[in-house]
Amino acid sequence: SVEYPSLYFYVPKVPATSLEFTLFNNANKPVYQTTLEPKDKEGVIGINLQSAKDNLLPLEIDQEYKWQFSLICGDIKKSIRGSIQRV
Repeated sequence: SVEYPSLYFYVPKVPATSLEFTLFNNANKPVYQTTLEPKDKEGVIGINLQSAKDNLLPLEIDQEYKWQFSLICGDIKKSIRGSIQRV
């Protein structure tokens, strides 16, 4: 649904101990965070915000949200960032 989109990330085969996704509102405050178990192989991972609707308000129209997706390998954390906006 448009209020709760799904985001997809390609995860390479790396020795990650966990994967972390965080969604921030336009005030840069975290509004949702989840930790996932990595698979033993490379592939695409989907984050379905619909499954978090008990803990997450619907994305507001014309508001920009920032996200961060991280691979955590022991003490090393590699992240990518982006934004999403409901129009």
